[in-house]
Amino acid sequence: MHFLCRSFIGKNNLESWSQYWENEPDDEIKLTKGHLFGLINLKNKQEEPISIGHDIISEINQLYFSQESNDVSLNLKNTLITISQNQIFLNYQIDLALVVVSGNQVFLSTFGTNNCILQRNNQISLLIEGKDKQIVSSCGSLTDNDRLLLTSVKFLETITWDKIKTILVDTNIQNIEENFISLLYSASDQNQISAVLIECHQDNQNIITEPVDKTDEVIINDKTQESQNNTEVIPPTSSINQKKPDSIFVHHQSNFKVSRRKKTQLILAIILIIGLSISIYYGNQKNKTIKAESSFISLKTELELKLNNINTVKGLDINAAVEIAKEAKKIVDQMNNLNVHQQEISQYKSQIDTLLFQTGSDENVNPQAVQDTSFIVSQPQFSRLYFFNDNLYLLDPSKGRLDILNPQKKSNS
Repeated sequence: MHFLCRSFIGKNNLESWSQYWENEPDDEIKLTKGHLFGLINLKNKQEEPISIGHDIISEINQLYFSQESNDVSLNLKNTLITISQNQIFLNYQIDLALVVVSGNQVFLSTFGTNNCILQRNNQISLLIEGKDKQIVSSCGSLTDNDRLLLTSVKFLETITWDKIKTILVDTNIQNIEENFISLLYSASDQNQISAVLIECHQDNQNIITEPVDKTDEVIINDKTQESQNNTEVIPPTSSINQKKPDSIFVHHQSNFKVSRRKKTQLILAIILIIGLSISIYYGNQKNKTIKAESSFISLKTELELKLNNINTVKGLDINAAVEIAKEAKKIVDQMNNLNVHQQEISQYKSQIDTLLFQTGSDENVNPQAVQDTSFIVSQPQFSRLYFFNDNLYLLDPSKGRLDILNPQKKSNS
């Protein structure tokens, strides 16, 4: 069995993330576990879910293919149970749809509100309608040209069931892809609109299968069992006609141009890469801004406490006030390095410089040196004279001056 896949992922906001993936092991022993397809939708209002989304996908691949059991349905259910109970993922709203194709058998399992749709010959039916925080599993046979459509609930609501039926009638998967993409990109809110179309083909085209009459039912057997921890499992529908909203006639599929498909895939890949890069860049910028704001608020609280302490102690212990002011100045320097609220930081800096000057800190005292003897002899009122190291020091408290004379050098200031 080989497959043609087309994914339709809308542009999500920072709180949501959607992704389609597929995986098949290289180990021949594990090939019996089939080809795995998945569609995931994540939502979290506190942080961006893109990183945790990749972790969940990696965890699903590891859990499913590492199990020793050959019961595909049981392995899928156990995988979803483990994901749903993981403490790391509990804060996220998770909607998953998993499909495994092994030989001509298909196994489906959902957790959350994602859905599974089957198109076969003249029938289109809703196989699984996902239930919030519940696991639903089904399985059945595949025939050549069967199509499986995994969708989010938002995809069904936005595109609508009638339009989906009309689009799937087309025998050319390229036309289906272009129609879905057109409706997706025209939606005003693309958040959590996601789907993947899987078209199945027999590897040996000479294999003859009995035609399915339009009145026949394709039975999907429930393979779920109660887990050891009694996790509730909701049984699926007994047949595709039981949940079938409507049936339509479709024609045998025709070939399409491979080169056109590859070109479209390349364009979509480039668009997704650009979108992902932009999302990561703005996400990092937002995180840096949030971190800087948080640090600023913390430092501002500490600084205001220091300023209050200065006003309290400067009248009692001037030296203690000076030390606190110096500590406050260091905090302002840290705030300045954050490159936010520069005007407010400038006001704090000016306030601290004023406090240091008022407390007499030598950091803010810059006495003026004057080389003019007329100031010394003009109405002097010296109260103290000191001679030290060949210098004569004259203290004039009335003018707030300290004059220095060096008789040997005949200099004064």
